[in-house]
Amino acid sequence: MGAYYRPYFFRISLPFIVDKDISKYESQNLARFVHEYIHFLQNLYTPWGLFTSFQSYARITRALEEIRHNPEQDIHIPFKGKVSDHDKWFSKVYTEGEGKRFSENNNDIDNVAFKPNTLIKLRRVKKDGGKPVVILDVDTVPYGKQEIILGAWIIKESMAQIIQTSIFADDNEDVRPKVVPYDVVSILCNQYAPSVRNDPSKQVAICWGALFSMSPGEALLDLLDFAERNPELSASEIFEYHITTSRIKIKSVERTVSFEDFMLDIRKRFLQHLDAFLGMSCNYFKNILSDRSIKNVLSLILKFIGNNDPVKIDSVINDFGMPVVFGEGNSSCIPFLEEEPESMLPLMKLFGAELVYSFLNSKSCRCPLIEMCKNDPTIEIQYDCISNPLMIEIDCPMHFASHIMGVHGRNIDMEE
Repeated sequence: MGAYYRPYFFRISLPFIVDKDISKYESQNLARFVHEYIHFLQNLYTPWGLFTSFQSYARITRALEEIRHNPEQDIHIPFKGKVSDHDKWFSKVYTEGEGKRFSENNNDIDNVAFKPNTLIKLRRVKKDGGKPVVILDVDTVPYGKQEIILGAWIIKESMAQIIQTSIFADDNEDVRPKVVPYDVVSILCNQYAPSVRNDPSKQVAICWGALFSMSPGEALLDLLDFAERNPELSASEIFEYHITTSRIKIKSVERTVSFEDFMLDIRKRFLQHLDAFLGMSCNYFKNILSDRSIKNVLSLILKFIGNNDPVKIDSVINDFGMPVVFGEGNSSCIPFLEEEPESMLPLMKLFGAELVYSFLNSKSCRCPLIEMCKNDPTIEIQYDCISNPLMIEIDCPMHFASHIMGVHGRNIDMEE
């Protein structure tokens, strides 16, 4: 199991034993944890993260309602369901904003190396009447020349990697191959904004600012250009200029609003959609999001840079809040579990939704937790664990998840 973050479900998974006391982590593991934690902050404190989250909750809700509306029908796996006009609209907005990994034939490839000393060529293209997108022409190993749409995916991973590397870098960091998506922004800085190439704080502020746009790729290039033309400005000043001078256009009401007003509105909408999705109020996220200014969030994030002191990092995390973290050997860190167990029900329901939705979108009839359970000698794998986890009757997370999502006991039909 590698390290990863599950957007919309606010969960981190790490390939080592996790603990509430992060001072127990070795430096390399501490940096890997911070990398995934940055994704949690990107998800929860940027308009792009909140917008894509509540749109996804609406899509998942519609899929589950369709399944529950036909209780006698087998569930086709992977579940495709009906596609509404709103789904088509969001898919278009998401693809343009999140970006596309590679050209059509290699879209699922991840972590591909650039050829040594490669240069990235930029093209701004308007596709299918949508917003302008930024195309990166890159030369990779071993797939040769590829096209990437620059978007939130690359920006989020590059930002987290910049912070991770500032905390802990391998001895061979300077000679290791540069990789998509983690090194894209650093390469773009070297080429198009050399004044920030050695300033991780400015690079992070530029990435963070780009995620406050519904066109993150375009915003990143604009911010790089602005930073290069104004080298005297600090990281915080670059971001502050961006959010105070830029406006968000809301087509539904034909008006523009400030970033501060837009962020307040989108936080409110996120919490409304999340409560509707879970069928209950989630005070955990309300507390985390309440009274948090845009500028304050970035100032705290910048404290991670170059900081390998677990005590100081823990202080920043305590200021923000801790998501659910799962680690090796079934270890976990679940906030408030001991002090306020009832407050964890919404988070556990969110985890249940993740499990069920992961299974419904998979191409396997095996439970998503099968590998984790195999590593636990106290768990006996049942036939249903590998044939249809919606039928599981033993006391386990998938049994709980299928019940709370209203799909327990349903038959499945695997795609041939």
